[in-house]
Amino acid sequence: VQWQNDSKHILSASQNGRLLLWNAFTGNKEHLISMKTIGLMTCTLSPNNTLIGTGGLDNCCTIYKNPMYETVVNYDNMEETDKYQAKLYHNAYISNTEFIDEKHIYTTCGDSNIYLWDINTQQKLQTFSDHTADVACLEILDKNLGGNVFVTGGIDRNIKLWDRRISTKTALVTLPGHRGYISCISSMGTDKHGGRHIFASGSTTGSIRLWDIRALKQLNYYNPSKNNIDNNNFVTDSINSISFSLSGRLMFAATASTKVNVWDTLHAEIVEVLDFHTEDVRDVKVSFDGKVVATAGWDGKIMLWA
Repeated sequence: VQWQNDSKHILSASQNGRLLLWNAFTGNKEHLISMKTIGLMTCTLSPNNTLIGTGGLDNCCTIYKNPMYETVVNYDNMEETDKYQAKLYHNAYISNTEFIDEKHIYTTCGDSNIYLWDINTQQKLQTFSDHTADVACLEILDKNLGGNVFVTGGIDRNIKLWDRRISTKTALVTLPGHRGYISCISSMGTDKHGGRHIFASGSTTGSIRLWDIRALKQLNYYNPSKNNIDNNNFVTDSINSISFSLSGRLMFAATASTKVNVWDTLHAEIVEVLDFHTEDVRDVKVSFDGKVVATAGWDGKIMLWA
């Protein structure tokens, strides 16, 4: 799931190839995009919400026009070729997509590479190739400052810090420590210049690590098995998604179970467990205004928490 920056509309994607735009206030579906593919793994919105980036097992990143911002009244009856802005073909599956702006997008791929694309020309601008296995996740740390600095993680269990202005063959820094595959990365807050320095990484072992790129060190470690919460609520499943509250004090972690752990970021303690899904929780996202948390699960449900 992805929030639009109005904190009112949500984009969701399912593996049957459907993209849905929801009104979170009313619970109504406002738009549907039916894709001719299955195995959708990622969807994301551009900063101005005009474009939707998707990718999955078809080895293609398709950039759709957001029907909420499309001037054509009868969007649903448009030809398929008129609905999308670009198709970016890869040699392996696409695990993650992240827009810099309305003209550029990063994609992470099962061939161990990260790519930067020009959406208008549908051409690769740069290839980043320091990972040794599938790349699973990417987070841009300076989206408001050009999208040059970003972090990636994947099956090689390493986190890579990149600056595309300096090198594409070798990452600036490699941060080891995870014992399992790195499944998700999420950054916390912004400084006065619009940059982000602190991010969390989650792994398939159920642990989360908090990092600061200024110190190039780990700040904190979160392990449910060491927490003092009721034993019945222990969650040691893979971490599927992470999202921070607006202040950064709370960290929401979606797990490969029916639960979402809510962590006190500073004290590394679980302060709440959200357990209302009936299958694995695939994603968690805090709205831009920080007032609502959205969770999505394999049970086909999106739940909103306030």
